[in-house]
Amino acid sequence: MDALSAKLANKTHENDRVLDTLHEEIKSRIGTNKKFKIYGVDSPSFYLPTLFRVGEIFGLLSTHKQLLNLIEKNHDVSLDISRNSKYELFNNGVSFGTIRKLIEWSKSLPINLQPFLDRRFMVKMIHSFKAGSNAGEWLAYMLGNEVGENNSNLNTEPSLAPLIAFIKHRCDTEVRLKLDAIQQVKEGKRKDTDLGAWQHMQLLFMDSPCYSESIFENIEPILSLDTKLKTLTKKQELAFIESYCHLHFDFYLEVITNLDIGFKLPCYYENVNFDELDMLNKAINAFATDDDIKSCFHGLLRELEEYAFQHDDKKGCRKLSRFIDIEEAQSGNYGESLTDKQYNQLKDWRRGKNLPSDKKLITFLQNFDDYIDFDIADFTFITCRIVMGVDKLVNEFIQQFQSDNCNSKELVAVTKKILATMPEYYKVNLKKQLDKIEPTGK
Repeated sequence: MDALSAKLANKTHENDRVLDTLHEEIKSRIGTNKKFKIYGVDSPSFYLPTLFRVGEIFGLLSTHKQLLNLIEKNHDVSLDISRNSKYELFNNGVSFGTIRKLIEWSKSLPINLQPFLDRRFMVKMIHSFKAGSNAGEWLAYMLGNEVGENNSNLNTEPSLAPLIAFIKHRCDTEVRLKLDAIQQVKEGKRKDTDLGAWQHMQLLFMDSPCYSESIFENIEPILSLDTKLKTLTKKQELAFIESYCHLHFDFYLEVITNLDIGFKLPCYYENVNFDELDMLNKAINAFATDDDIKSCFHGLLRELEEYAFQHDDKKGCRKLSRFIDIEEAQSGNYGESLTDKQYNQLKDWRRGKNLPSDKKLITFLQNFDDYIDFDIADFTFITCRIVMGVDKLVNEFIQQFQSDNCNSKELVAVTKKILATMPEYYKVNLKKQLDKIEPTGK
């Protein structure tokens, strides 16, 4: 047996030992007649949303069931439990027999479990659970990417380094401050109220690129209502909504700009102009600053149009719409031509209606690539998913706060104002990364 084979055999033996111990532990604690459920933290944190909430926004993994399906697909190892059991494992619980199948399946995965048993990692997970933070699932997911043999190691991908560092920083910071707040309540130094918790946790956002004390001053009146029994004026309500919107988008603007910067860093020594806004930033900024742009996806479609037809005298979305694949059975007005169907569909996309499926979007981008004779479909697909995610956040925010006292036009103006700060997020995060390369900057 060569050294590699011996190493793999030893790792398999260790994994089996760990999983067998887990199997017996579950059996002794709950028996064979009770249901077993995997519990997790689902904190409504602005500072660190749940992994699956972020996945839902950007069209990625949004449930534990989808994660199990992905592991099956990536490792080509089928998990012999029903679709309903995959769901109930994290909800109402499953039988001991299902747990036994899950453990046997885990033994067949080429994943080293030892890093998950590392003392430092276990301490972080315990602290995260005690703090009621979403950090645990983020840390577990990142470690899973790191040890997965059949997957590329996302944690060591240079372009993702700024994003990974940002997520880890938020995990560490939120857990530390939440545990500190819990301890202060125990010692009687802080009241266990929403307002008391808020006054402590606002420290989290002090390193935000657009931090302002007024953001937190505008939110405190709402948290004081139960004790002061007063209503907000129109001015106070709008100020609260704007501050809430800032917190609503902060994490996502950080994620987007760190990801964007990460894509550019490998070109650092190729005289890339980091100060110039790229397609992603331009698309979101267009929605934020141009009233004619109805969504961030609309802004991106305009950027694609400008790029494809930059040398043409006549431009327009009708030319871009011809890259849309229209199926023969697709509905339309009687007598409507193919080009009219394509054009009307693009107009819907710009307004955020009848958005394309992944399959339809990929076909559109591949047709775009064929026209420009350049392969950027993978990058533009990611960019599309990001801007469509931002549009989803905007729509959710408007639906949450729209009322007789605050109309959609006012709420759109608020979201545009917050999204207009994205260049500042980019500037601050870019400086952080460039200072790591050269302490004085480029």
